[in-house]
Amino acid sequence: MSKHFFRALVTDTRNRLHHGKRAPKYGERLYIDVRQVRFYLPSVAVSLQFGVRLRQASGRVVSTWPEAQLRPVEVHPKVQYCLRHWLEGASWEASGAYDYMMRRIRDSASGRFDGCASLDDVRARYAALDKLFMEFQRGSGFKSMSELDAHAYREVGGVVVHIGPGGEPVFGGAGAHRFAMGRALGLVIPVQIGLVHETAVDLLNPYRSGTGRGAQSWA
Repeated sequence: MSKHFFRALVTDTRNRLHHGKRAPKYGERLYIDVRQVRFYLPSVAVSLQFGVRLRQASGRVVSTWPEAQLRPVEVHPKVQYCLRHWLEGASWEASGAYDYMMRRIRDSASGRFDGCASLDDVRARYAALDKLFMEFQRGSGFKSMSELDAHAYREVGGVVVHIGPGGEPVFGGAGAHRFAMGRALGLVIPVQIGLVHETAVDLLNPYRSGTGRGAQSWA
């Protein structure tokens, strides 16, 4: 059995006991209109406050919220340079993408970051992202993790979005390039559920429906 199966067993059982049939599940797929997302929560804030890594927190219902740690989603470094490239027309180099990636590679103990170990790797990665972006632009649509990988467990590995107080979607940082594509194109995208604030448990159904739009009680 996979680690995801056991995490799901623990999380799903606990949530069902405490919150009933509408409780979130580990690795659950939601659909988010990324134009609604105002903030992102750095993964380090999740680790510090809740004692788990970002993806391990999937589906966890929490009673507190790290409000002071929220940042405007546009200042996330990957989202920032992606939007400069796809919306403003800056080259990847001019957008800051190459500098960011090479710095992360140099700082990594393994000498790798996001599957890249050299500038050539980085150039190839961003060329592939441009190709994917053009496919989405032509209307191919975002695929769920199960459509991308038959062995995927639920939506584990997808863009992570927390559901905060009042049902507000908050970007978790994982899947930033895909998130930025959706934002640049104004799309509803499938995401992996992250943390869920206790006030949002009964507000998840609109995100499950595929419309991607919550109640907007936070606005």
